Parts: sequence; structure tokens; C-alpha cells
Amino acid sequence: SLVRLAGNHAHSLLVSPAVELEVSRLIAAFDQQCQASPRSLALLCDGRSISYSCLSQWVDGFAERLHEQQVVPGSIVGICVERTAEYVVAVLASLRLGATYMPLDHASPTERLGMILHQSQARLVIVSESTRGKTPSEIRSLAVDAMPVDERRSTGSWPLEARHPAVLMYTSGSTGTPKGVLLHDEAILTRLQWSRSQEP
Repeated sequence: SLVRLAGNHAHSLLVSPAVELEVSRLIAAFDQQCQASPRSLALLCDGRSISYSCLSQWVDGFAERLHEQQVVPGSIVGICVERTAEYVVAVLASLRLGATYMPLDHASPTERLGMILHQSQARLVIVSESTRGKTPSEIRSLAVDAMPVDERRSTGSWPLEARHPAVLMYTSGSTGTPKGVLLHDEAILTRLQWSRSQEP
């Protein structure tokens, strides 16, 4: 869920302060939170404090770069990035374009990553400087932008009406062969709402 996108290396506060979600898409839930509390803390990561406003600019700027790489609604976008703020940006930028993001374990062998990328027909894989060499050279890659330092606003027009799976998760399967499972926004948001309801 959005709460856990950054894993153990970044503390994510993407739903705090919480607002009542009245949307059916993950990216729309993020936008709703940004509009409700733009100056509030969104992420704490490696000593960086990132507000919703800054995170939104970062996401939209990187979404424009993904769009320039022909990422469109329904595209499969691999993400081979450590669980940092950059990982969160990669996920949200993919969702901004109506694409389906596919998390990849950067500790996996290159051969396995290549098998998953080819089987999924991923259009692109997002990498960091340290994971760039982990993915097959024949698959196009794009590194996550650095965090913006200015207030430049995106001029992109994003397809909020697009309806494609949010996530493609690969597991080992019973035979050890990677097997993909698609998850839709509604299922993830339902889980997110349930998690929030269990908080003290």
C-alpha cells in the first residue's frame, strides 16, 4: 500500500494527516492528500523531510520524463530501485500515467530480472545509479530524477480516467518459475482503508 512503499529505509507518512478517501484510484488518493495538506510531511528518508507539495512536484516531473519514453496507460513499468524516496516517486509517477508498476528485487540475479522483464513485456525499467547494471542491457532503463529544488509546476495532462491494474507482482510460483499477479487500485485502497481503521 502507499503507507509501506518506502520500506525499511524510509519512513512514509503518505496518509498522515489522514483524510477520508473518496476516490477509487491510488494516484487520486495521493492527490487528495496533497490538496488537503500540501505543507505537511509526506516522507522522512535518509535525513530528508519531504512535504506533500514537494513530493507531488517530484512525481509530476518524473512522470513527464516517463511520458517522453512512451509510457502510456496500460504500459508495464519495472521498478528496480532501493526502497527509498526515489522508489515512492517511481511508483507514483507510473500510476500518474495510468501505467502498471512492477516492483523488482534488485538483489535478484540479472538472469531472473531479465526473465521477468521479458515475460511481462515491460516497456521500461526504472533504476537508480546503484541498480543500473542489474537489468539486462536490451531493456530500456531510466534513472529516477533528483529531488527538485525549485517550485516548477508540471504542465502535463494526466489520464485520470484510465483503468488499468495498478501493480504486477511476480512470485516464484510452485515450480520456481516467476509468475505474475495483477492487483487493481480498488483492492489496494480497501486494504489501506482497513489498515487505517485498525490504527489506535
